Amino acid sequence: MSWIAFLPLLFVASLVVVLWPVIEKNGNQPLPAGLEDDPRTVLEDRRLALLAQLKEMEQETARDPGLAAGRERLEAELAELFAQLDRMKATSATAHPRPAPETWRVSGVDKGFAGAVFLFMATCSAFLYLLMGTTETIVTPERSALESSDQIDRMLDQAARRLAQTPENLEGWMRLARSYVVMQRPREAMAAYSLILRHHPEAKEARDALAGLKVQHGDSEKEIEEGAAMLRSILAEDPDHREALWFLGGLAFRAGAVDEASGHWKRLLELLPPDDPNREMVRQSLENIKTP
Repeated sequence: MSWIAFLPLLFVASLVVVLWPVIEKNGNQPLPAGLEDDPRTVLEDRRLALLAQLKEMEQETARDPGLAAGRERLEAELAELFAQLDRMKATSATAHPRPAPETWRVSGVDKGFAGAVFLFMATCSAFLYLLMGTTETIVTPERSALESSDQIDRMLDQAARRLAQTPENLEGWMRLARSYVVMQRPREAMAAYSLILRHHPEAKEARDALAGLKVQHGDSEKEIEEGAAMLRSILAEDPDHREALWFLGGLAFRAGAVDEASGHWKRLLELLPPDDPNREMVRQSLENIKTP
């Protein structure tokens, strides 16, 4: 146990590092950044969560162009969050200007008080370490920067229970359905979109999303055919509907109707702008049709 004699020295060194900002503190001048409560912490945590959701949605959007609108909303929220952080930084710089160099030196009274506190704590800590003779490490759990998937799922379940009391809440149910899609819970998303259409038959966004989900995640051929019928109805109303063209082309290709699939995808390729990231996927699908 002779090595324990070094612990007081280590603790004294750590106290010097910790208390140095206090020793250097001049009167009522604010402590250095990071030693006071920072209201930006909550915004930073939200920023990380939004970036994670955008990353997940980026992967989903490549397979389902219908998620582009949800991605734009997340990007708008993220932009507003960055604006808030910038405003807070500007406000902090104005409220706590850096003191002039000549005012940095602390007075004898302040420095003496800090030194007395330092010596008192160092003496007490050395006495306690030598008295206890133990160096058990206290392990503190690390705080995750992002909410885990289980936490987000629980939040969605709580939101679903609240919304069950107000089935006519279109905006709330749409947000919940989109969140289910992002969290890869297609069955719950289909149920949410179906409920929306029962109360709001005119909700075209819900109808389009439900049709795509049925085609992609249907548990039976019957459910997939229901989604295909919805897509054909959508395409009849809007011949330039991109998601309908994409999914119907895929269904036709799977059924061996190569000409029909090619027609849908060629039309889709004409509609996509030159810088659209989905163009390469559509072009590759057309190449696969041509390949014997």
